[in-house]
Amino acid sequence: MNRKQISLYKKATQNILNTIESLNIDKANKEKAIKFVKLFRASFQLSDIKHTMFVDKPGDVSDLGYDSAGFCKVSSALFSILMGTTDWKLMYIDKKQWNQGSHHFLQHTPTSTIIDLTYDQFQDDANNIIPVPYHLGKQVYNYEISPGEKTRKFATKLGIDIIKALKEQSTKN
Repeated sequence: MNRKQISLYKKATQNILNTIESLNIDKANKEKAIKFVKLFRASFQLSDIKHTMFVDKPGDVSDLGYDSAGFCKVSSALFSILMGTTDWKLMYIDKKQWNQGSHHFLQHTPTSTIIDLTYDQFQDDANNIIPVPYHLGKQVYNYEISPGEKTRKFATKLGIDIIKALKEQSTKN
């Protein structure tokens, strides 16, 4: 990433953390959400995680682009599972609806607040963030039953036992 993108990435991470801070949720859940945002955003910057998630052939050293690019579904799904699928809905914008492509993000159900862990991946040629049309989003169902191979891979790479997290959520609901 270039200097402007590095600055943008740090600012975007802080914006996400500020949004979590502003939520009217109990202290323990707020601390947990902040911990996961920091963990996920830091992990997006690690080349071994990028290679695990996006490179099929070992040894490929191609530029994997902007750090949060491509992580929207796996990070949003995992965050929702870890925080509770009742309070955190996984949302999706279909690529047919938006010229930037498909996109996943979260909606905190009690407050209707949008939390987008990778909103900063959408940039124009001058590295200005392109606004995401969240109003086009639809809820994704059944991912908590079968979160998908890439989400499981992401969780494993971060040392998170997704099966245990799913079992804990099912006992809470």
